[in-house]
Amino acid sequence: MLTSIWEDIKRQFSYGNMVTRLIIVNAAVYVLVNIVYVLFSHGQVGGAYSTFIHWLAMSSDLMYVLMHPWIVLTNMFLHEGFMHILFNMLILYWFGRIVGDLVGDHRILPLYLLGGIAGALFFFLTANLLPESYGIGSWALGA
Repeated sequence: MLTSIWEDIKRQFSYGNMVTRLIIVNAAVYVLVNIVYVLFSHGQVGGAYSTFIHWLAMSSDLMYVLMHPWIVLTNMFLHEGFMHILFNMLILYWFGRIVGDLVGDHRILPLYLLGGIAGALFFFLTANLLPESYGIGSWALGA
């Protein structure tokens, strides 16, 4: 049964549209992050898991962003919990299919990435321009 599910996922990733591929990548990252959590956190947030997340999540600290430039891209694939990823993927599925029909499937990935980069920039700017309690030290996960 697991072989059949795995084959279905591989087939959808190979032959499906870009929205389906993005959903599969987001789900895979979510599963990977949760596996890391189970293996390294011992039921507590912190330690190796916290370090792992901070290597992927968007920071409001300029020096951290400059030293870890990949976080501008990796943050858009992180989700804080099951409901977070569920609703994000449902919205991506519904609106992504509409947008794909309107502008073409080949434009979905650039649009997704540009939206994620714009979201990271918006987070960075607002986290640094709002009162101190929301400023440096803030982290962003996902959309």
